[in-house]
Formats: sequence, structure tokens, C-alpha cells
Amino acid sequence: MNGRFMFALFLSASIPVCVQAQFLQENPVSSYTGTGAFHPSHADPFSFVLQPAALARAGNLSAGISGERGYGLKELSHYRFVATVPVASGGFGLQGAFSGFPGYSENMFSLGYGRMAGEKLSLGLNFSYQQMRVPGYGAAGILGAEAGVLIQLTKELYSGVRVKNPMAGHYGKDRQEKMPALYAAGFGYAPSSLFYISTEFRKTDKQPVNIALALQYRPLPVVLLRAGMETATSVFQAGAGFQLKQCRLDLFSSFHPQLGITPGLQVLFHFKNKIHEKEQ
Repeated sequence: MNGRFMFALFLSASIPVCVQAQFLQENPVSSYTGTGAFHPSHADPFSFVLQPAALARAGNLSAGISGERGYGLKELSHYRFVATVPVASGGFGLQGAFSGFPGYSENMFSLGYGRMAGEKLSLGLNFSYQQMRVPGYGAAGILGAEAGVLIQLTKELYSGVRVKNPMAGHYGKDRQEKMPALYAAGFGYAPSSLFYISTEFRKTDKQPVNIALALQYRPLPVVLLRAGMETATSVFQAGAGFQLKQCRLDLFSSFHPQLGITPGLQVLFHFKNKIHEKEQ
């Protein structure tokens, strides 16, 4: 093991164990993949990872896979799969994630559903199961839940709130560890189909408020640019996506002032949806 890997593990161990349980759902690069969650014209299959209410306007059958290597170390790799399935009443979302290495790993699976409650109100729920495993010490698993709401204020402006694990149970040895609750609220503004900006305020138990900023710009029909930052960790994210018919390839990375760069890649697939074609 090199010094940078040991330093990364040391920082992880210095954070309360309850925060570790949020790694798969709320790591900084997930904010990049979830960019566009507030506004339906800029959303993609990963949007419901950060806002389950985005499933209410799922326009097409779609799927995506992403992978990232934490600070360039294979031991801190993280992989995620998502799929959205539109139905007449809204949309379903499926997610699976894996993170870690043979000495420590986390797995997470979730199923979400979103639907419209009127023309301007979207509601969403997401239920998850997360497991942490350490060879020789066993595994611990816990159920989680998240609810989200999106409100269309104007054609260009959407606001949203979400609550994750407000009444989470305990896990671990003697069930002394508790999943932290997360409360978030923000807005997304899209003056056109080419530009989007969003801000979300996030509060996790016993942690300072984290402000997540994101913007998205499409200089060409086949090119997408994204950038963002999170104030709690001073992590910056940036990337570019390249459209090829029904497929999009994104190359992105985040930068941590002490630990360095986390490179990532994601591929998205969009398919025609007969249900929505009939509705249109």
C-alpha cells in the first residue's frame, strides 16, 4: 500500500462511522452524475440518484453505468448502475452500486418510483438496502428510504426538497451505529435547453451545511459540459459528455485539495418508449 492510500483510509476512519454509511449515496462525484435532477429538460437516468421525484417525468426507457477511481486508487473504486422505466402513471428507477476492495466493500441496491400530482408537482420515493462487509469480521446491512418533491415555479425554474433516512434504524455490532438523516432543499434554473444551473443545501446529522453548486452547458448538440463544487469538502467536479445517437459518453473527475483527482466515466443509453409516444 502506498502512502496516499493509507492517508485516504486514515481520513475515512477519522469521519464518524455513520457518515461512512452514506458513501454510496452521497459521494461528491455522485453530484456530478446527478446534475440536472431539478429540471426535466436537463435530467438523465442518473438524476433520481439525488432526487427521486425526477422519476415522475422519466420520458424514455433509459439506463446508465458509471465508474470512478477514488484519488486514482483501485482500492477506492466505485461502480454504479441505474435504469429508469416510464409507465403510464410515472416512472420506476432501479439502482445498484458497489464500492471498495477485498478488505472492505459496500453494496447498495434501491428501487424508486415517481409520479405527477398535478401539472406542476412531482413526488418520488426511493427504498434501498445497503451492506458493508469486512472479511473476518462479517457484514452489516440496513434498509433506507428517501422521499422527494419537485415543484415547477415557472417554465424555467424548479424547486425541490428531499429527506433521506429520517427514521433510520441501527446497524453493526450490538446495533449501536445509526444511519444519519439527510435533509436537502434547492432549485434548478434553465433559461434554455442549452444552459442549466442548480444549488442545493444539504444538512446531515452532526455535520455542517453542505452547499452543492452545479451547472451544465451544451455548446454543440453533441457536446455537454458540466462543472460543480461542494462547500463542505471543497471538492470540485468537471466533465464533458459526447452524444452519439441514443448513447452518451461522459468523462469527468473531481478534485480534492489534499487527496487529489478522482477520475470517472459514465455511459448512458436512451431508448424509444411506446407508452410516451402514444401519450404525445
